[in-house]
Amino acid sequence: MGAPVGAVVPLALGAADPALDALPSVPDAQAWARLAAPSDEHAVAHTEVVKVVWDRRREELHFCQSERWPLHHAFVLHLHPEEQGRYPTLREFGTRNYLRADRDYVLGSLVHFVDGDLWAFELGPADTLGADEIASMLARVAARHFAGERLRFHPRSAHQLDGAARARLPVLDASTLWGAVRYQPVTRGQAEGVLRFVRGALDVDALRGDELLVTATTPIDLPPVRGLVTAELQTPLSHVAVLSAARGTPTMALRGVLTDPAWLALEGRTARLVVGARGFSLQPVSSAAQPSATAAVRVPPLDADAMALVSLAGLTLADVGRVGVKAAQLAEVRRLGLPVLDGFVVPMGHFVRHRGDLVASPPTLRAPEQGLVDDLAQRARALGAERVILRSSANAEDLPGFSGAGLYESVVVDARDAEALRDGLLRVWRSAFTVRARAERARAGVPERDVGMAVLVQPFLASARALGVAITENPYGHRAGYVLNLAAAGSSVTAGEGTAEQWLLYLGSAPELVNGASTARARLLDPPVARRLRDDLRTLDTGLRALYRARGDQAGAFDVELAILPDGRVVFLQARPFGTLASP
Repeated sequence: MGAPVGAVVPLALGAADPALDALPSVPDAQAWARLAAPSDEHAVAHTEVVKVVWDRRREELHFCQSERWPLHHAFVLHLHPEEQGRYPTLREFGTRNYLRADRDYVLGSLVHFVDGDLWAFELGPADTLGADEIASMLARVAARHFAGERLRFHPRSAHQLDGAARARLPVLDASTLWGAVRYQPVTRGQAEGVLRFVRGALDVDALRGDELLVTATTPIDLPPVRGLVTAELQTPLSHVAVLSAARGTPTMALRGVLTDPAWLALEGRTARLVVGARGFSLQPVSSAAQPSATAAVRVPPLDADAMALVSLAGLTLADVGRVGVKAAQLAEVRRLGLPVLDGFVVPMGHFVRHRGDLVASPPTLRAPEQGLVDDLAQRARALGAERVILRSSANAEDLPGFSGAGLYESVVVDARDAEALRDGLLRVWRSAFTVRARAERARAGVPERDVGMAVLVQPFLASARALGVAITENPYGHRAGYVLNLAAAGSSVTAGEGTAEQWLLYLGSAPELVNGASTARARLLDPPVARRLRDDLRTLDTGLRALYRARGDQAGAFDVELAILPDGRVVFLQARPFGTLASP
């Protein structure tokens, strides 16, 4: 067994001084190493942090040993235990010192983003400190830090970003920060397989299931492989990322990987890839261990007798056998009082009636008969939209342990064109039997005879301001919240390089803009909409978890697709169980 290749860790990891409380300055890299702790609150890997406290009454600046004092509150009460009566609870301490102008302390963090050797001063995302005070604090910290001339302010909220622009503060903007990132963990874990480089177009039919794949770009979709490494950053909630989380497949981005000699030396050889929150390793092994066997996914039984087209309104999760998982779960979202587009479902019975020999490759499917097409066209026109979207609603997708993200097809057609509706319906049915869909189901232990495909028909939403994907948990740190990726309408948040606008919607404080536009005009999400969306996601998460518990199933979090309309209203397009992300 050889030595690990390219393992990357934060510079100060393991070097912090546990006997130290704080220093009044950081004169050199050695002092930094004594103070710094690896961050578990940042979406960017290889980040080190030192908590900073400015005591306004005593005019004292403290750079805290942040392994020992990860919370400002604990450090302040350790230094001044007599203030316990002034701040009997963490909430009272936070309200006064993060939200009020007459605060006793200015509380922030000095942050080192290791990949680009970038230095920044940050406030908590809920902090409402004024721009002039931020400027004073930035200058105060810079004067006592060895890299102070390179120190920038890193805004973590829309309020801070706008204030920094008004005060013309030197800002570490998202494009600079993310442009310097070299390593991005997407799905953490480890796996063994044959290291294969794909430098051109990806032929998914040529892939083998025992490969650790290295690609130049992020695949739109991917059949089961042992692991994925891309040379470009990824959109954290892309279809591939969601699939990797459901499969337990380690996935990462590493800029420069295609020309890295250490990686190239292992091309074609069997190796073990470990993807961690703070670093990765690649190590040659003599032979690949086989993945642990997983329990077969239980798909809801088909209701082959269901033939009548049925409205989305009034459906429940109990109807999954006739209308499929997507339609049933979206109907439950509607029952929670959340905004969902109207629609209807072509139920499972028609798919079962029109499918032929399941042994054939691919199985045969007869075209829909005229009576079904006429009913489909009449219902489509009644939705009142020029175009409609025909969406898969299989019983083998959107399940706990089997998301099937991007596995089947959706088709947009003219609602007045009966032939286009016929062809669209057949295309969605046929997508149940692609090579990739069959391979994915075989891996999950789903018998082909048990697979059914209902079709959900809804108005095509052409006027969205932005499209988004949210996961109802926070993979970064300990604060409860949800992660949200947004892309402008016309682009995709589920595929491509990782340039989506990314937010953390905290349950207990203001939302954090992790990656996004540099001006208020360019942002896709306004703070009031962000807060309403957070509350709606909480309603969805709480309601669907209760439904699953009542059925005896467990769902860790939910993967939610949504659209933001030009007037700021949010419409929910899909919700499905999501395998819980491992926190750093």
